Order: sequence, then structure tokens, then C-alpha cells
Amino acid sequence: MLNLSRTHDFQVQLSPSQAYPAAVNPPSFNWPENIPNQQYTLQLKSLSTGDEWNWETVNSPMQLSHELPVGEFQWRLIANSETQPAQVSEWIDFRITEELANYIAPTADRVVCSV
Repeated sequence: MLNLSRTHDFQVQLSPSQAYPAAVNPPSFNWPENIPNQQYTLQLKSLSTGDEWNWETVNSPMQLSHELPVGEFQWRLIANSETQPAQVSEWIDFRITEELANYIAPTADRVVCSV
């Protein structure tokens, strides 16, 4: 089991989650990275529609490039390793509500091009 617990106060909180809900749509996925240079696969599924998405070779924070529909979701991480068996986190529940502001963060290319 992949442990996503914080090991010191300067690490980010695990979000979005029930304890730290999404602030905008799409949410930014954040987790403590306890292993230097570790790459992850992020799996996301909609409990409302059954849709599933996978992003490979990601790190925290991971920002989606599209809004999510209103509903209940779960996400988890898989630690990618060529030398060890895959470690998989537990599923983390969160929801997207109509009250959330829709905000897609600009990419680095857009920010640099507008300067």
C-alpha cells in the first residue's frame, strides 16, 4: 500500500479529499511526496457517471486541463518503479459541486507568451 501520510509540517495536505475539499473546478491534486524523484500514475473515476481517467508520470501538484462534471469522484496514486512492485494508494473520495468556481489555470506556455 502506498503511504500518502505527511512526514513533516512543510508538506502539502492530501487534496482534494473529504477533509480538504476542492476549492475550484477542476481541482488540483496534491499529495506529500515522500520519495525523491518518484513518478506517479494518477487514476480518477467518477462515481456518478462511471467515467475513468489515467495520467502517467505525474507529480504533485497535478492540475487538470478540463473541468469535471458535478458529482462524486475518487482518485488514487500508483508509484511507478522499474525495480520494485507497484505501490497503490487507497481511493480518496471528493465531490465537485455547482457552487465551485470554474477555473482552469493557465499553462506555463501561455504565461510566458503573454509577458
